[in-house]
Amino acid sequence: MNKKRITFVMPHATNVPIGGYKAVYEFSNGLVERGHEVSVILPWVMDPVPGIASAIKANIRPIMYRFRPPMKVTWFHVDPRVTLKIVSDLRQRWVPEADFVVATSWATAPFVSRYPARCGKKLYLLQHLETFGGPHDEVVATWKLPLQKLTIASWLSDFAKSLGESSIPVRVGVDLDEYGLDVPIAGRGNIVSMLYGDTAVKAGSDGLKALGLVKRKVPDLKVRLFGNSEPPSLPDWMTYERSVPSNRLRQIYNESSVFVHPSTAEGWPAPPAEAMACGAAVAACANPGVMDYAKPGITAITSKPGDWAELADSITTLLTDLNLRRTIAEAALEDVQQYSWKHAQSRFAEVIEQLSR
Repeated sequence: MNKKRITFVMPHATNVPIGGYKAVYEFSNGLVERGHEVSVILPWVMDPVPGIASAIKANIRPIMYRFRPPMKVTWFHVDPRVTLKIVSDLRQRWVPEADFVVATSWATAPFVSRYPARCGKKLYLLQHLETFGGPHDEVVATWKLPLQKLTIASWLSDFAKSLGESSIPVRVGVDLDEYGLDVPIAGRGNIVSMLYGDTAVKAGSDGLKALGLVKRKVPDLKVRLFGNSEPPSLPDWMTYERSVPSNRLRQIYNESSVFVHPSTAEGWPAPPAEAMACGAAVAACANPGVMDYAKPGITAITSKPGDWAELADSITTLLTDLNLRRTIAEAALEDVQQYSWKHAQSRFAEVIEQLSR
């Protein structure tokens, strides 16, 4: 395999744990491990702000960056061979020559589509239908740009097909070295964990409502919340942790009998799969992304998206029917082994090789 230069173009420079960023870093790690050269472009802003003062700042910043240490990602291990390049904006002047340049969100896709040939063959990593982040028509329009689409979930491939666009499936996954079983499934107490998000699609408020109903039927319920968006005031039977590192997250999953996933829309959500790898039974809203790996009644209990009362019933069932919880958790633990990041990285590398011919 010949060495290739690959540039991932991100929407913002940030050190906050974000699933889409983690996927890019995982792919980057896999590519450099296979001998490729990878750069990740992280802009302060996407478009330069008009005005003389902004123009001066935009030109001074790159000089300042030369004298700063490279950007560090503290919540995830990025292979030091991956170049994390902070830039002022996404103008082509800051993008290196490469064999491939990859848009990673609907906001970066128009920039990538306009880059010259020196930046490389143009790809678009589709991790979600990002209508939660922009106007529907503008988001969908990016799917029709002259970029090779790479989709991480079957429903995204289907959506591309509905637009008359071809796509190549790649896979995201779970780091099975990072997440695994430490605590026996059978002996866990009535502890439930949940990623709390305050956006409409993350449906954190629905999750809290569901858990409130569960508490009435399971009085000794304890809830462990985590995420990047702090919830409103919580009762004493709930705790919240912000920006949780993976070692602590593994501990939370292993403490939990049930992991709750209230999200109504996801590309391919990692947290439920991570929880499965740690022996927690999953109660999830049946959004298209989670249904790529959650088999209803076999590896998870699913409910209608947006129906928090039905979600509460799912959680209660898993907490009160110990045999069912154990059966589902054990089946999920076995099934999730096929979704490793090692397999996903290999698949991405295969696609790069395929597109190089």
